[in-house]
Amino acid sequence: MRPDAWFILKHTGRPEGKNKLHYFLEADRSTMAHSRMEQKIKAYRAYHEQQRYALKYPGMETFWVATITEMRGRAKELQQDLHELLPTAKARRAYLFIPIEDLTLEALLPAP
Repeated sequence: MRPDAWFILKHTGRPEGKNKLHYFLEADRSTMAHSRMEQKIKAYRAYHEQQRYALKYPGMETFWVATITEMRGRAKELQQDLHELLPTAKARRAYLFIPIEDLTLEALLPAP
């Protein structure tokens, strides 16, 4: 598993100790086949299920994966095509597919 980037957002509306939100970034330029994105999602899920992230990133309790695309259609396609790999609502909320034009802080923050 090799994300394009990793970053933390500090949510000032949450209590200290529960206010750091960890994200892995996938920058999609519409050149990768959906099958390759499927492999990446499976790798992220295994990484989470095995809690390997806790070894590499002390203090990380969970993470989100934000796939940023160049176009809305691509974000929608990926979300629809990869939906079956995310069997629960909680899992689907943790994998974001956001077109660059809709990328805002609010788009990244998990729903309350």
